[in-house]
Amino acid sequence: MKYLVMCLVVFVTNVHANDRLYTTNVVGEIQYQYGSLSIRNNGRIYQTDNVGNTLYNKPSYKIVGNKVYQTDTVGNTLYNKPSYKIVGNKVYQTDTVGNTLYNKPAITVKK
Repeated sequence: MKYLVMCLVVFVTNVHANDRLYTTNVVGEIQYQYGSLSIRNNGRIYQTDNVGNTLYNKPSYKIVGNKVYQTDTVGNTLYNKPSYKIVGNKVYQTDTVGNTLYNKPAITVKK
């Protein structure tokens, strides 16, 4: 879930290819001992370890329109996995057919 929230930050902010997103603590200090996200030129978002190696065996994400989809290691979109719909500054989970699940917790993104 932590990586999903970081993916959504990529969508709502102006982050460019080859940028990295790091986890921070409550004070705002970067936690280098944890993994990060790496944005590639092809628009995919990969998880990386604390050294910077890309973890191709971990789920990666792709943002299409106003939805965030999980992808497999080859880059195919996994439509059978839950996706997320971005509406304004709120993010809602959707089921496999695209219905918004308002009964699930929503994520609010603050700029």
